[in-house]
Amino acid sequence: MKIEDLREFAHPIANNNNNEIPSFIRREPELDRSDVPKNILAASLVGGYSQLTPMMEICKILKERGYNVTLVAPGNFTAKSIAYRLIPQIITGPAIDSREFPEFKNLFTDEFTYEFLCLIKSIFNKRYISGFNELKRIATDIKADLFICGYSLNEPCFDLAWKLKKPVVAIGSSMMCE
Repeated sequence: MKIEDLREFAHPIANNNNNEIPSFIRREPELDRSDVPKNILAASLVGGYSQLTPMMEICKILKERGYNVTLVAPGNFTAKSIAYRLIPQIITGPAIDSREFPEFKNLFTDEFTYEFLCLIKSIFNKRYISGFNELKRIATDIKADLFICGYSLNEPCFDLAWKLKKPVVAIGSSMMCE
């Protein structure tokens, strides 16, 4: 490649009429993407429409661009969805239904208190080790390069990414209605 071919990539200040070598970082026009993560593990220990929809929109774009994306979540979310059917899912158990927990009986009618938040946290804390170990096995199997973790009640995902020294992206959402 000749210097003349590179001028179009130079900063305007670097272009001059004195035929001096421009002072810019040289690179090929096509970016080398070999160091970009290829295997992405998207995980939510909570699952559900509100938690997964924002995450899956991003995963769908990544899948369309050629990345290997795997969802890890309870319930059979991707098979039920027309929009996300092409994203493989590893199902970690049945979908969590708040109506099955007596503690959640008044979840949407009573005032949301700190005590209630602590109750929810304690339920998920009991699942920490099993969730961590399951994610670790899956991450090893798919050779995860990048983690996308649902923000709510998903400490095992963040801790595993940190332990494996992998980059992590957090996805947060608010409650959505179906």
